[in-house]
Amino acid sequence: MNQTELATLIKLNETAAEIKRSLFRQAYYNLYCKKFLESQQRLLSMMQIELVAYDETEVFRDSSDPLFGYPFSERKQIIGTYKFQFENSATNQTMFHINNIKMYKSSVCLEKPFYY
Repeated sequence: MNQTELATLIKLNETAAEIKRSLFRQAYYNLYCKKFLESQQRLLSMMQIELVAYDETEVFRDSSDPLFGYPFSERKQIIGTYKFQFENSATNQTMFHINNIKMYKSSVCLEKPFYY
């Protein structure tokens, strides 16, 4: 074996070792990404978000009630409950689902604001 063949063989061995190291790094990175997505999905699945509206409804009270002059009662209404998904199961791509919610406001208040 002459010097040129020996140098070429050494260069091929170095290239093969570098390819092996880069494949190992890529496999390690892929495993890290998979574990990260699983941990994020586990954390997000524990959370639940509720869209809640607080308002008042008209209530007709008894005349002996101390709040007889104020004909409204508090009300809590849960509009929706949402859970986040970190990964779309259909495409296996990381994404957050977005819900567009339209809310309309109407209010009637018979009392003057406290700052008047």
